[in-house]
Amino acid sequence: MTIDKLVQELAVLRKQLADAEIVIKEAQAALGATEEHAALDRAYKTAYVIKERIDTSEARLRDAAVAMYDDTEDKHPHQAVSIAVTKTPRYDREKVLAWCKENARIFVRESLDKKPFNKAARQGIIAPELVTIEEIPTVRISRDLSEYVS
Repeated sequence: MTIDKLVQELAVLRKQLADAEIVIKEAQAALGATEEHAALDRAYKTAYVIKERIDTSEARLRDAAVAMYDDTEDKHPHQAVSIAVTKTPRYDREKVLAWCKENARIFVRESLDKKPFNKAARQGIIAPELVTIEEIPTVRISRDLSEYVS
């Protein structure tokens, strides 16, 4: 499925959920009669199913966007979807601690001061044989997808 189709699918599901939530609020306001209570119950069930479908749809869209990013490094695969790449240092703690004690005591207290060390690692200041930078793409989907509902 293309990113465009996945965005449209997610937009439709979000619209359906918004509509179901309106029905829920209206039914709660008029709860006194049995039929309204039954409508409320149906709306809750519908909303629950739609929320599950939204979760699945968002996961599929995120997976597709990350796969596209992995192939193209395009951080904007769709106008409603963007990729944020976080850089997370990965290293052997004991090896790095020993190196820091010898070469960069500023990062060592009782233990490795991870926050400034990670910043230095991301900046390339730390020896590359001690740390690798793992790039993790994070998908951001626009909250307002109403223009994609057909």
